[in-house]
Amino acid sequence: GAVPTLIVKPTSGSQGKGIELVQSADAIKAFSFGAAARYSDRRTGDAGDDLFVCQEYLPQPILLRGLKFDLRVYLLVVASEEMEEPDAF
Repeated sequence: GAVPTLIVKPTSGSQGKGIELVQSADAIKAFSFGAAARYSDRRTGDAGDDLFVCQEYLPQPILLRGLKFDLRVYLLVVASEEMEEPDAF
């Protein structure tokens, strides 16, 4: 079968910076090993965290008015010993 294309991106990035498309576990390893060097702070020498997200690339994503988008959902859970069940907002 076809090899899936994966999108790998640093957690500290934004606006498409540092994104790579890969098709093998070796390419993901190479990305993670090089991430610290690519995104280190040249002033302080701090490599920061080298965490990244890897997910399947969708060649035809759902668009909203011709643009890609993401949904961010926030949930506040309030609980105390006096409450039978927590409230969620």
